Amino acid sequence: MAVVCFDSLPLPIEVSVDEIHPCEPVPAIVAPPVPAERSTAPVPMEAPASSEPTTIAQPPPPLAAPSVHALESVVGSHDPCHAASTLEAMRLGVVPDADLSAYTVGRAQEIGIVAGDLESVTAGNGAVRAFIGDYGSGKTHLLELVQQRALARGYLTALVMLNQEETSPSHPKRVYRALTRALRYPDRPFEEGEGLSPLLAKGAESHDALRVFAIEDGGPKNSLADIEASLQRGYHLYLSPALSYARSLRGLDVGKGSRRSRSAADDAYASECLDLLEDWIEGHPTISNQDIDSQLARAVGRHPKIYSLLDYRPWARIYGYLLSGLAALARAVGYRGLVVLLDEAEFYSLLSRENRAFADHLFKSWTYAAMGGAEADATEELPFDAADIEIGGYGIQQRLPGRYGGASGLYVVFAMTPSPDGMAALGGAIPQERVATLTPLVHADYMALAARICDFYASAYSQWRLPGKLVEPLGKVLSGLIQAGYVSNPRHAMKFLVEFLDVVRFQPAKVGPVVRDLQTQLTW
Repeated sequence: MAVVCFDSLPLPIEVSVDEIHPCEPVPAIVAPPVPAERSTAPVPMEAPASSEPTTIAQPPPPLAAPSVHALESVVGSHDPCHAASTLEAMRLGVVPDADLSAYTVGRAQEIGIVAGDLESVTAGNGAVRAFIGDYGSGKTHLLELVQQRALARGYLTALVMLNQEETSPSHPKRVYRALTRALRYPDRPFEEGEGLSPLLAKGAESHDALRVFAIEDGGPKNSLADIEASLQRGYHLYLSPALSYARSLRGLDVGKGSRRSRSAADDAYASECLDLLEDWIEGHPTISNQDIDSQLARAVGRHPKIYSLLDYRPWARIYGYLLSGLAALARAVGYRGLVVLLDEAEFYSLLSRENRAFADHLFKSWTYAAMGGAEADATEELPFDAADIEIGGYGIQQRLPGRYGGASGLYVVFAMTPSPDGMAALGGAIPQERVATLTPLVHADYMALAARICDFYASAYSQWRLPGKLVEPLGKVLSGLIQAGYVSNPRHAMKFLVEFLDVVRFQPAKVGPVVRDLQTQLTW
């Protein structure tokens, strides 16, 4: 496989050989050490008071137009294909699907907070965190970075963008369904869309999982008394039946742990039933739970009853119970747990008053799923009474706990643009000390960003010499644009840097006029 880099020029009839780079497999993500220049210790919500004077920073001295004929050139340190795809994402103004640590600047404080949270979850606790930042301040970038670091540490992860339609927090099943679709696994961190199938497959073959979820002997009989008694021993109303059927449909003998021989018709039936089972447990639209039970009736062995999973707004508690169960299953099969990342697109202010109330229940329910449990086991005081969370469902569903088991292994991270209503919702659902404001980037951060983007650019276009003397002046230009308000966030900064370097590469004679024009635009 090869990547051909056409940049923004019209597609050529012939492609030069030096524009074709062989692609090497992308190496597994390894969480790099936290930068030493800033503290990495977990800190409370309040950003530390700045030691800088409060006067307005003075502008840098006028810049001479950088020479594009400097003898020194930047030598790139990244794989050319990787660098080219990263730059293309930056041109589009989106977060590149790459090792984000390579161009993350000014986030040591947030990285330290997350590292502390993951340590706590690894030790057997649950955790919740909210990051607050203006639109474009780097919230999505940070969540992507958290996802990569969690994958590197052995966690299942799921990142979902909330919106008022397909993934509204007022409809918990829709958010849950999006999470199961977005699951990523540490052993294949760049693959998405496999859902719960790999997790159920591991669980079906894991005696630890069968023991934890109380289905070593096939689970309880389908009587209310037996099911309620089994719930006290670790039985999960949804995941235990899913594991029981997954084991049988994959041809595994419950007692021996070996596979049974089956006919082609049996294989076809098992494949169809596995699809139906996974659609149900992943929250996809499907037939009723009674019809699923009937369809699965031919499966070998005795199996527990299938319960409904409905798209009802009051069911946030049930889906929180499911999430904490998935985290426990992940731990039972050898992963560290589950990290759920919820990114919002300024949705909250668009919800009706009624839907905001249901969204509030989701925030509280999923916080409780991560951190709650019996009051005696709670490690931090929650800003709400768990008894006030609306309980959906029918019969035994209404008696389910808000959190499965004790140590959930669930880490839920919210990212939100500040708004009065949204902040009030978070304040009522998340402990105050677990809400953090993104640290604003400073001049030195943007200088470092310029150097890193130049490194990517030199890596992608190694046949072209990027003048080394261009890097520092480019960082100063960017800093000036930031101060003047022409570039307002890291996403815009990366886009500007890449497009400026395109000018340097394709039309070097225009670099001087471009820089002078930028200087005249800066309103010092």
